[in-house]
Amino acid sequence: MTLLEHLRHETNALHQQLDSNSPLAQLTTAELTQQRYADILNLLYQPQKQLEQVLLPAINEFIPAYQLKARHGLIEQDIALLGSEITQSTAWSKPLSSQAEVLGVLYVLEGSKLGGRFILSNLKKVLPELPHYFFSSSDLSAKSFRQNLTQASEGLTTADYEQAAHSAREAFKLFITTCQYD
Repeated sequence: MTLLEHLRHETNALHQQLDSNSPLAQLTTAELTQQRYADILNLLYQPQKQLEQVLLPAINEFIPAYQLKARHGLIEQDIALLGSEITQSTAWSKPLSSQAEVLGVLYVLEGSKLGGRFILSNLKKVLPELPHYFFSSSDLSAKSFRQNLTQASEGLTTADYEQAAHSAREAFKLFITTCQYD
């Protein structure tokens, strides 16, 4: 089993929970409004920012050849252009201490780019006049995602796979916890 297959299996329930039982599900509906869109971007901002802040330095340490650009600034830009403000507080502070932990969080953030394509398609139909820099920022293909993760995970052990899965589950839980309306 590849790391990608293992992570999909280990995080499937959390992924489904995030996609279907949170306000994020509204991003793919025809009923999406400008205010709801701004609210959802606000929910996404802090977990995206926090995970990127721990992931980027860890990538440089554990997988220096992997190129990842921070995208939370694009959420800031979208929110500002919508005339809204960021209102959520920070929720994650745990540093990543191994290549496996990095790959777990990377799986969640890079995988979200693939899902963002479906959201972008809906945004262009339902709210075409609004900014969507964050969801437009992905040039990652599913094939590239698989290849990048496979290459970065070469030589990992079964214990590493479990550590990566734990890290991915924690990242999903962060999104689930923060992507709820009060």
